[in-house]
Order: sequence, then C-alpha cells, then structure tokens
Amino acid sequence: MRRVTARSALGELSEIGFLEIRTMARTGEIYVEDEILDPGVLSDVSTMARIYMISDVCHGFVYSSRRLRFSFGERNARKVLEWRWSASGPAGRRWIRSRFRLIGDGYSELLEDIVGAAVDDEG
Repeated sequence: MRRVTARSALGELSEIGFLEIRTMARTGEIYVEDEILDPGVLSDVSTMARIYMISDVCHGFVYSSRRLRFSFGERNARKVLEWRWSASGPAGRRWIRSRFRLIGDGYSELLEDIVGAAVDDEG
C-alpha cells in the first residue's frame, strides 16, 4: 500500500479531475461516480458547469504540486488542501469527498484529519 500524504492527494485529485473533464468534453454528458446529484445545483445538471466546478477545484493543484516537489513539504500540501476545501462550495466538497472514497487507501481519513469532521455535503 502506498503512503497516503497530502502531496499524493493533490496529485490524485488532479489526475482524476483531468480525466473526468476530458471524458465530459468528449461525450457531452455529466460524468458521475458515487455521488448523489442535486437537480438544484447547476454543476449537477450542466456538463459545462460540472467541468468548470472540477477545474476550479483542481486548478491550483498542479502548480502547488510542482512547487511542493522543490521547496514545500507535507505541511504546506495540507494547507493547500485545507484552503481548497474551504474555498469550494458544497458541490466541490462533495466531489472531493467522493473521489477520495473511490481512491480508498486512507484518503478519506486524511481529508478528515485535515479539515475536521466536516458536515456531510452529500445533500
């Protein structure tokens, strides 16, 4: 089992996010894994809004990951993830939580450790 770190979490979310955006751009359909979508949330009913939401969640991760590799440590990676969580709306937080559940390997526990036992954003 690989070591679960905030740095690896940023990479995992970036990779998943880019793949989902690519899939939705190709198919024109919303890509969903285990989330329960809310018809009242634009990013849950509009493909373009969902692409925007995922890109908004992931946009700083690649830059942060590059910087982390050279000059920042795990503590700063945790800060990046904590900030992204606090800056994301309910749909973004639901997406992050869902993807960590799918990855497994302790990422949900890492998220809870970083952001606390946050309110369930599942709806």
